[in-house]
Amino acid sequence: MDRLLDESSESSLSAINSLALDYSDNLGGPQASPVLPIELEREIFDTVAYLHSEAMPSLLLVCRRVYDWVTKIKYRTIGPSYIPSCCSFHELERGILSMSKPTSFFRDRVRHLHIPWGHRVEMRELLSTCSSVTALAVMIVLDPSVFSGLSVLRPRRANLALTSLLNHTNLCRSLFSCTTHLHDLDMRTFESNPTTDRWLSFLSLLPALTHLAAPMSPDLVPLVFASCKTLEILIYIQSFLGPSPFKEPDRFTDDERILYMIITWDYAQNWVTGVQGGTDFWVRADKFVAMRRRGQIKPCSRCWIEDEDGI
Repeated sequence: MDRLLDESSESSLSAINSLALDYSDNLGGPQASPVLPIELEREIFDTVAYLHSEAMPSLLLVCRRVYDWVTKIKYRTIGPSYIPSCCSFHELERGILSMSKPTSFFRDRVRHLHIPWGHRVEMRELLSTCSSVTALAVMIVLDPSVFSGLSVLRPRRANLALTSLLNHTNLCRSLFSCTTHLHDLDMRTFESNPTTDRWLSFLSLLPALTHLAAPMSPDLVPLVFASCKTLEILIYIQSFLGPSPFKEPDRFTDDERILYMIITWDYAQNWVTGVQGGTDFWVRADKFVAMRRRGQIKPCSRCWIEDEDGI
């Protein structure tokens, strides 16, 4: 096993494919009894599937129980096709619309759902089918026609543009009832206006929210904390295409919960890394705030991450 995980990608894949075929032959059929203790067998196949996603087609052919284990990993994270550690959104979409599998198949497997730009077809059905997601990223502006599909979701992490949802209090109350981490993807900067009032009212509906990232006017920061009593970290976040947020670096020096960030990384890859347990911008924010509280950030008024911080 260690040898398989240490080899180069090409030779490792060849070895895994060979192992899968040999193992399948030795089992003697799709329902055959395990050769190894079942817990060890599952750990082996799960580990190989996680570390070598390109080997999944071969692993799916071993036997029924391995198929069930591997599909739970294959469909766990749905993202862009160029990220090898996740199933592509197109494949999920085809699987659901073809009705080749029961809806329970996807409900029981999809946990992290990233919907890329330009995908609006059958969104309501897709969302309602993936009702067990714990992390949701929607890169399109949501149309009211999909709200009924959204209403069944209870993500703990949500990344989406909020403007179209602000007039739908009941939907927001249910959809975000378990959300701890929220990134508002609206591209414009929130300033004082009626939309802002609705946005602040929306924040007051979120009982579990601890982390918020959003573009906003600095004047709104005190109002955000007043609206959301549970908030632990507020990230003043902007696209790298926008203006610099560092015009007034000393403005919030007395509040260690505030952090400035400019998005300069591959957003989808960062999201996938985070939902799969790696270091994303939320983790970096947590580490920075902790370092700032320990007095490790110099000067102490700095509210953004520098390379020297090592995070």
